[in-house]
This record gives sequence, C-alpha cells and structure tokens, in this order.
Amino acid sequence: MSPTTSPTAGERTGLERSLQGPHLSFHLGVEADRLRRERPWVEHGHNAITLAKHADLRLVLEVLRAGARIATREPQERMSMEVLAGRIRLHVGGRTMDLAQGHLLVLDRGTAHEIEAVEDSAFLLTVGQPGG
Repeated sequence: MSPTTSPTAGERTGLERSLQGPHLSFHLGVEADRLRRERPWVEHGHNAITLAKHADLRLVLEVLRAGARIATREPQERMSMEVLAGRIRLHVGGRTMDLAQGHLLVLDRGTAHEIEAVEDSAFLLTVGQPGG
C-alpha cells in the first residue's frame, strides 16, 4: 500500500514498526480501539497485536468481544494477564476466576487455561520466554 492509498476497511495499518528497542511506547487504549476496528474483531470477536518481542519477553495486547473464547492452551512460558477493560473469565486448574478491569493474574509454566470474555474486554498478556 502506498502512502497515498487508503487501506481496505478493517485491514491492519501501520505495521512498519519495531518490536524491539531500548524503549517502546504505547497508549494501550488507543491500540485496543484500533484492534476493534480491524477485520478479526469484526468477523470473529478476537484480535491481538504483539507490541514488543525480545528473546526473553513478549507483550501482546488482546481484545475479546463478549462471549468470545480463546481455546485452552498449556504454555511453556510464565505469563501475566492484566485486564485493561471489561471482564474476562479464566478457566484454570479446575477453577473459574472472574477478572475485572485492573486485575492482574500471574500463571506459572504449564498452567492450562481457557479465556472467555464476559464483557467486551481488553487485556495485556506479558509472556516470559524460557531460556531467553
């Protein structure tokens, strides 16, 4: 896409950015709003973008529409989830935990979990990379 053309409605723009560097800055509310205008959110109720990616750390901003789910996974990394907006339900270790805006949860390696949006939600996923 050239600088003079417009993106197709719902397509991601502005991906020519660095995922690494000595300092990266983001306005999470603005980024979440942008994710909600893109095709994956519109069509599937889920969208995400990696904000930073280093050998030992990854930051991912995710948005989920109410009722949407992220399938069960058992990550090999430690991770934290900080709810920025809305409310999500986490199914982990036979328990169900409701996490609202401002809640931070840390999960150890190998902790199987499934995420469900109770309301339209945004959360920041911080993933530590083993051996990074």
